[in-house]
Amino acid sequence: MDDEKTKEIHYNNIVKNILSMTLIAPPLILESDIVTDFKKRCEYYVRELKKYDEENENEINFSLMIKRIIRITDGITECLEEFLSGDIKSAYDIFDKTFSAEVINRHIQRITIPLNDICNAEKPLFRVRKSDTPLTEREDIFHIPFTKRHNVNAQRYSVAGLPCLYLGSSLYVCWQEMNKPDFDKLYLSSFISDDDKSKILNFSPRILNDFTIGVLEDEELKNSNWKIASYLILWPLILSCSYIKKNSTASFVQEYIIPNLLMQWISRRVNSPIAGIAYYSTRMPNANKTHRSINVVLPPKATYRQTILQEYCPRLKGLFEFTPPVSWQVLKTLDYQFVGERTPEQVNATRFLKRKERLSGISNFYEDLVKLYPLTDFYKLEVCIDQLFDYDKIFG
Repeated sequence: MDDEKTKEIHYNNIVKNILSMTLIAPPLILESDIVTDFKKRCEYYVRELKKYDEENENEINFSLMIKRIIRITDGITECLEEFLSGDIKSAYDIFDKTFSAEVINRHIQRITIPLNDICNAEKPLFRVRKSDTPLTEREDIFHIPFTKRHNVNAQRYSVAGLPCLYLGSSLYVCWQEMNKPDFDKLYLSSFISDDDKSKILNFSPRILNDFTIGVLEDEELKNSNWKIASYLILWPLILSCSYIKKNSTASFVQEYIIPNLLMQWISRRVNSPIAGIAYYSTRMPNANKTHRSINVVLPPKATYRQTILQEYCPRLKGLFEFTPPVSWQVLKTLDYQFVGERTPEQVNATRFLKRKERLSGISNFYEDLVKLYPLTDFYKLEVCIDQLFDYDKIFG
C-alpha cells in the first residue's frame, strides 16, 4: 500500500500543478478554429505529463496513460473534422467507437456518481424558468413537453428539438445560465431524488480540488487513485466540453459540437445507467471553487412511441420529486428571512463577513461570494422553498 500512497502524492501534484495551467484549465476561450485550438491544448497537456514523468521517480504507468489520452484526443479531433466537413453521421460513429471501446469506457464509468449523491433531501437541485404567464403546476417547470419540442433551441448539451431537463446546484447558477434575466418573471422549483441506480457523468469532481494525502487508507485509497487516473485520461473530453460560447448570437456554435455528441451518445444508450452529466458553469467566476456552480443535464430516454403518447419522458419523471413552481417576486414578499432558524452556513458566512469588515474589507466580491452566498437572497429563497413547499412526482 506504500505504492498507492506514493501514487496519491504524484496524482495530486499533477492535478495541482498541471491541470491548473491556464492553457488546459476550464473554462476555455477559443483562440482559433476548434480543431487547431483543441489539438494545441492536448499536445501541451501530453508534453507536461511526459515532462513530469521524466523529472520525477514514480510508480505511475505514464506510457499507458498517455497512449489512452492520445487515443481520445485523436478520436475527438476526427469527430470535429468530420462534423465540420458536413458528415455528422461519421462524426457520431467515431465518437461512439472511441468512447464505447472497453479500455476507454471503463474510465467513463469510473467517473460517474449515483444521482442521489448530487441531488437529495439534504442537497437539492433547482430549476428556474422564465414565463410571461403564471406557472402553477409541477408539469409547468419540468422539461419542455414533447408536443412543444419545436421551442427547444440547441444548447451546450442538447441539440435543437431535444427537450432535456436542466438543473442547477443553486438558484444563482440557474440565473447565470439564463443570462441574468429580470426576476419579476422567474419561477422556481427544488428537486430531490433517492435514486442510486442512475448515474451522473461527473465533470465537476471535488476530487480535483480536495487533496486528501494521508487521509484515505487501503482499498479506498486505491479506488481514489484509479478515479484520479481516469480523470487525467479523460481530460481531453472534459476540455472539449468546456469552451465558452464565443459568439452569443451565432446560429451554429462549434464550441458545442462535442458536448452535443456526448449527450446524443448518452441518450441513445437506452440500457446504460448513465442518466446525465454534471459540469461546472462557464458563466461563473471561479466556478470550480464552489459546489454552487454546477449544472446537471439529463436527456430524455424515450422511444418515438413514448414521445407521441406522453408529454414527458417516463424515465425522467420517475427520478425526481420536486416542489410546484413559485414566483420569485411572490416568494420575496414573504418575510422568508424568519422562516426557521439561521442555518450553520449562514452563521459561518456572517462570521466571515464580520472578519472581512474588521480586517481588509471585500476586495474581490465574486471571489468572496463563495463564502458569502448564504447571506444572499438566492440562498435564502432556496431554504424557503425547501421548508415551505411539498415535494412530489408528476404522474401525467
